[in-house]
This record gives sequence, C-alpha cells and structure tokens, in this order.
Amino acid sequence: MTTCPIGRGDLTGYAARGCRCDDCTAAIREYQRTYKKTVYLSRRKRTALPEELARAQAQVRTLVGLGWTTTVIGQAAGLSNAPVSRIGSGASQRPRYTTIVAIDRAYQKLTSRDPGAQKAPKHAGRGASWKPAPEHGTYAKYGAGCKCNRCHAAAKEYWRDRARRRRQEAA
Repeated sequence: MTTCPIGRGDLTGYAARGCRCDDCTAAIREYQRTYKKTVYLSRRKRTALPEELARAQAQVRTLVGLGWTTTVIGQAAGLSNAPVSRIGSGASQRPRYTTIVAIDRAYQKLTSRDPGAQKAPKHAGRGASWKPAPEHGTYAKYGAGCKCNRCHAAAKEYWRDRARRRRQEAA
C-alpha cells in the first residue's frame, strides 16, 4: 500500500503527474541510480591503464627507432600523427583505450615491413586502363574540369596552335 496522495508511488507519479511524495521521490532516485550504472557509465570513453600506456609508448619509440615516422605510424593505425606523437613523447597521460589498440595493431603491421620499402603506387590494382591524372596547367587538365587561370591559358594556347596548324595545312 502506497502513501502517495495520487495513488501511484512510482516513476510516473513523479515525472508525469508532478507528485513529490516520499514514495514517488524514492522511485525517481532508484531509476536515476540504475540509469547511471547501466547506461551512462557504459557510454563513457574508457581510458588506457598505465601499463597499457607504457606498452604503447615503448611500441611508438621502437617504431621511430626503426625509421618509421609518426605520420606513417598514424596512417597505419588509422589516426593522425598528433596522438601518436603525444603518446611517444609521454605528453599524453590518459589516451583512449581504442587509440592504444590502434597503435598496437600498427606496431604488429609495421614491424613485419621494411621502413625503406617502396609503397605500392596508388593506381596499383586498377588494371591496364588506368592513366595518371593530367598535369596542372595543361589543356588536358582544363578539359578534365579545372578552370584556374593556368589551365585556361593552356587551353587558349592549344586552340590557337591548332587553328594555326590547320591554316598552314590548308595553304
């Protein structure tokens, strides 16, 4: 039996009906306590433990010692070079756990490769029909959609030369 004046004594009595009796207030407190434990704390970003941070620092320093740059390490980890550099220098005291995991994966990937090895060209795997992008300041680049002054001037020069050649051929 509840002592609530509206006869509810639960969350609805507090939230929807505006009752502030002891039973309804206790119900909302219990709800908020449960919500904080289950939903809010599970959404919070997990930071790395000190031993995980120390391992990541050692991994970054090892990779840099092998000749890899922080930019390449960051690309292999799917990060920018800033968090990699902060972790390697010890400036970052509480990085996210996902950052540490990404650095660990990059360490595994890069220690199996030679830092002096050539990268595969960007067009690798595209087949024989692939052609490099036209150079800037050429008629081909203008034809590809570039409308800057250099490409526009190159296109005008191309058409003048073409007209001159046709006149010479006709004469």
